[in-house]
Amino acid sequence: WRTNGTERLRITSDGSVTMPYQPSFQAAWTDPSSNGIITSTWNTTNTDMWDTGDNFNNTGGKFTAPVDGIYYFNWVIDINDSPTAFAFYKNGTSFRRAEPLDYADAASEGWVTFGFSVMMDLNDGDYVQVGIPSGGSYAGGDYAAHSGGGSGTWGWFEGYLLG
Repeated sequence: WRTNGTERLRITSDGSVTMPYQPSFQAAWTDPSSNGIITSTWNTTNTDMWDTGDNFNNTGGKFTAPVDGIYYFNWVIDINDSPTAFAFYKNGTSFRRAEPLDYADAASEGWVTFGFSVMMDLNDGDYVQVGIPSGGSYAGGDYAAHSGGGSGTWGWFEGYLLG
């Protein structure tokens, strides 16, 4: 299917469906400096990262929904012996929270990568961010949590429109 001469959807002869303009992104933060929503600089320009539709704001860490729909988000983060909680925020308010407490109770676990996923029903203009709620630890000083300094080596925030 095409709109204004641009292919927006293709169904191949074997039934595969591709949508090259479907909103999606993958980003890594460069240097969180405090607890709360991570608004420091994000990176979507690494070789393996992208922002289809330009809906992710690198300087605010926000994905803004371009259309109403159900969206899937995933946040992968590296933590180090940290009693850290992680949250997805919708329009600036905590939406879902995860706390890998059993891991954090062991003082000698070392670095471990955790992933947290959520689906959200968003309206056009709603936005999603990730963060470390108050009382958690962040990637400052002791490097309790990080994503690889913007490289995405050990963590990333990603999402896409399901439909």
